[in-house]
Amino acid sequence: AVVTLVCSFGYANEWGLNTEERVGINQKIAETGIKLITSHSVSAFDEDKATISCVFSGFEKILETDLFMPVTIRTPNSNLYHALKNLEGNDSRLVNKSIYRIGDCEAPGLIANCIYSGHKLAREIDSSEEDGVYLNRERVSI
Repeated sequence: AVVTLVCSFGYANEWGLNTEERVGINQKIAETGIKLITSHSVSAFDEDKATISCVFSGFEKILETDLFMPVTIRTPNSNLYHALKNLEGNDSRLVNKSIYRIGDCEAPGLIANCIYSGHKLAREIDSSEEDGVYLNRERVSI
């Protein structure tokens, strides 16, 4: 199978510049034979075809595909949250229930960020804002 990675920047892993992983990840992509298409974004997908567009010219190309897997999305998906909030006063199932925005609903990020968001809510859910629940960090002095 041929794997194609489409990136809107001139390289894969934009964030890797901050963590010094960009070069290593791009080398690994090249070594494994993944086809890398840079400076393009996916503008449409229809069953077995992905339409990609050059971020500079807008010129479109069609890629034939057996499987399409978006790796990330940068816009919050808060549809469920808002649908439940709209029902809050009108649905007896939501009486005495609280609805919270966490994870990608609040701000898209890494999976670790979503896990942290859920963990933080679980720790703080029964506390009041005045309680000031903070992370307990062990400080190391040398």
